[in-house]
This record gives sequence, structure tokens and C-alpha cells, in this order.
Amino acid sequence: MRTVYGETTSKTLLAFNTDADSLFSDERVRTSTRYFIDTATIAKQQKDAYAALGGPISPLEPGYADLTGLYPYDVAKGQSLIGFFALHYLGTATILTPSRYSSLADTLVTELSKNNRYEVTKQVVDDTTLAKRMADGDYTLAIITMDDTGDASQFASGDSVFRYENSDAQSAYDQAMSSTTDAAYQSHLRDFASIVSKDAASAWLYTRRSIVVVRDGTTGYPTNMTDQMLPLARLSD
Repeated sequence: MRTVYGETTSKTLLAFNTDADSLFSDERVRTSTRYFIDTATIAKQQKDAYAALGGPISPLEPGYADLTGLYPYDVAKGQSLIGFFALHYLGTATILTPSRYSSLADTLVTELSKNNRYEVTKQVVDDTTLAKRMADGDYTLAIITMDDTGDASQFASGDSVFRYENSDAQSAYDQAMSSTTDAAYQSHLRDFASIVSKDAASAWLYTRRSIVVVRDGTTGYPTNMTDQMLPLARLSD
């Protein structure tokens, strides 16, 4: 028997509440926060991670581009950006997390605490509470997964749980949706994802992996997206 890993469209991220009364409504807070997070190391250490991710679209979805280079781990640059604010001026940011990501939340608390401009704590909640509080806008930060193809659309509407609004991103997304060719569709989606990531609408961490355990000698098994479907028509021993 052996274990085989593959890719999925499932994405793990640190969601920002960018509503007007949230400290993450300020672009400097969002961008500096992304510099404080060592996503490359997190992607290597998390058991459910396949690879680091830098934007709202995964490699298996239309419009993907590698955006991991936009915010490399750089504490000094993050401190320079957030240094605009007085010490502790921004108050406290609490990371809501389901229990399965409690250790990841601890890592993020440690990394974000290097900012010196807002305190960081964590709160473990169940999935129902997490979903409700995000829907109500009753959160600052939250560790979540997004696992639907095309769910990047949530960053194109201020009505989503992120409360994120950006007219350039909305325009690029609308152009993608009105495209009449696949090339144009994917081009506009790449533009959209780039705008959203550069503006730090959230902090994307990694794409999650799928796991298949197979018997030696078995062929024809799928490896990617087995969390959503498991086609076995080509399976043979």
C-alpha cells in the first residue's frame, strides 16, 4: 500500500473583515499583515497543505496565476508599513478558528504579534458559530477554507463575509463574466485575482491536498480533487 497526494481547489486563508469599522479596512494594515506571515513555511508544515497560495484562485481553477511572490515573508517591511500608526493604536485583533486549525492560529498569533501596532489573540469556535459570526460581520480575522471552483467571486461583492469592495476588482470580474472567449475570460480573471491579492483583501495561505491510499500494482486511479469526486472507470490491478 502507498499514499499518493494530489491537488484540490480547496484554499485555506486568513480572512480579513474589511468593513469600515474594522482595522482591516485600512490597506496599510492589510498589506503589512501579509508581510508578517511566512506562508511558505506554513505550507510546508501544515499536514493538509499541498502548496503555498498567493491569491483567490487555485492552480486547478480558470484564471490562475502564481501570486505567491507578491508578499514574501518580510517582517521589516511589514513593520515599516504599519509604523504609520502609534503604538497599540489599532487595538486588538482576534483570530477566530475552528479547533482543527488551533495550532495554525497559534502560529499566526506569534507571527502577527511582531507588528507592535495591534494585539493579537485567538478564539476557538465551532463551525456553526464561525459561519454565523462571519455572516454577521462579528469578527476581525478568521481561519477558513474555501472549496468551490469559482468562489473567488466572493471578493467581487461587498455583500460577502469579507465586506471587501474594490471598483477595479469588480470591473475586472465583470469583464471576465461577460467575456465571449475562454482566453478573454481567463485573462480578466487573472487581472481580477492580481488586483484582489495586491490589495490584500485577505491573506491566502495554501491550497489543500487530497489523499489517496492505493494497493501496489493498482493503476488508473485519480490523484487530484478526490475530496470532491473519485472516478474509478480506469482503475485496474
